[in-house]
Amino acid sequence: MCDINVPVEAAVEGEGVADIEVSVAPGEVARAYWKDTSGKAWRIPHDWRRRRIKLPDCEGLLRNSLPEDIAEEFGGKIVSVHYHPGSLCCLSDGYRVRDGRGGKWPVKAADCMVVGFGDETERFA
Repeated sequence: MCDINVPVEAAVEGEGVADIEVSVAPGEVARAYWKDTSGKAWRIPHDWRRRRIKLPDCEGLLRNSLPEDIAEEFGGKIVSVHYHPGSLCCLSDGYRVRDGRGGKWPVKAADCMVVGFGDETERFA
């Protein structure tokens, strides 16, 4: 919850099973809300799984086993990635970065810097 828009205090108080209210209307994006223990409703953005990250420099990408040409081209760039921890399609400790040519390269999260959340569509490196 802290990754989206909920203050740490409210998220910690609300640990455990929670009710999520979903509102759906024709022609609109579904909206989801989580209520904290005080009853305040927090909207969960529909695109909460997106992250904008700054990739490590060329040397950092090489340490992540990316090919030299990809590392040279995309080192230090900001890209958008799709991220939902705990799912089978995502890495538990990193991101899959797309190069725009069909390649998906694993990069450790510890080597990247998060610069934004869910506010832009996924972009290739």
